Amino acid sequence: MSAAERTADVTAVGAGSWDVVPDRCTASFTARELKVLDVHGRFPVLSGTVRLDADRTPVSVMAELSAVGVDTGNARRDKDLRGAFLRTEQYPTMRFVGSTVTPSAEGWSVEGTLEVAGTTSPLSLAVEVRAVDDASAEVVATGVVDRVAAGVTRGPAWLIGRTLPVRIEAELRRTGVSA
Repeated sequence: MSAAERTADVTAVGAGSWDVVPDRCTASFTARELKVLDVHGRFPVLSGTVRLDADRTPVSVMAELSAVGVDTGNARRDKDLRGAFLRTEQYPTMRFVGSTVTPSAEGWSVEGTLEVAGTTSPLSLAVEVRAVDDASAEVVATGVVDRVAAGVTRGPAWLIGRTLPVRIEAELRRTGVSA
């Protein structure tokens, strides 16, 4: 395990407000196509915040992603995703809002809702704190999106898998601290 993959002491993340650094984040997913091919894609992260109380427990978690910016490495597939699947003309962004945060050995378990194309569905994320100092923290969140529950219903399950593993790698910067 490399130093970057080691879990940091979650209690080292200080109380206060932490903002996502969008150009230091990736939000990726994997879709199963025809039950044999993994299609990997990404969404640009637009913004996000994590607020921790005096006990260093997260009390709010929010992230916004660009649905318009979906990128699977295939222009035709991306155009189809922006169209009938994600309806990005009407819904250009996706939003995650955490409602319950529970400390875990590696970080936090976050229960919340994901809004995609006007539909809200539950999403659970396991968040690991990978590195932290007074001004920044690196976190990795993983979960599984049920695309049908999220309102992305075009395409049969035999063609496009129903579940999509997601992974968000993010750098957080303490509010008020310059890079």
